[in-house]
This record gives sequence, C-alpha cells and structure tokens, in this order.
Amino acid sequence: MPVNTKRRREPISEPGADAAGLVQQAGADQVPVHVFASADDPLVPVSNGEYLAQRIPGSRLTILPASHFAWEEIPDQFAALITDSVTEAENRTSQ
Repeated sequence: MPVNTKRRREPISEPGADAAGLVQQAGADQVPVHVFASADDPLVPVSNGEYLAQRIPGSRLTILPASHFAWEEIPDQFAALITDSVTEAENRTSQ
C-alpha cells in the first residue's frame, strides 16, 4: 500500500518526558547535536526536528531531500553528513 506523503502530523507542542529529557540532557552536557529531518517524511514532520534544534543549545538542523529512511534513500549524502558531524565534534573536543 503506498504511503501518502502529503499527510503531515502536527509538531510536538508539549513534549513528553522523553523529548524534554533529551533536550535538557543534551543542553546541560553541551553535547554536539546534529538534528536530521527528512523533507518528505510521512511519519515524522520536519517541525519535530525544528523543535529539537531550537531547544538544544548549539545544535544544528539539516533537512534532507528524502523520506523516512534517508540512510537508504540517499546513503552517500547521509554517510557524509554523519562523518562530517563526528569529525567536527572530535575537532571541538581536541581544542
């Protein structure tokens, strides 16, 4: 059965304990956070990624030209973004 890619779920307006805990922990530890969202994801709207990126200090958001399984749809681009994020984080901690 085909997935309706036009459907969008509402963004997280009142995060549950898990999302709130994630935001609080990542911000408190100053962990380098790179939030990924997929522009055409029928299950998780971009607004969820925006919500997290806006609330985690120092984080950044990348919106990928993909659906729900970006690592399968654009594997080379996805791998490059992960590699760049890890390299950046390592460089920050070694300074």
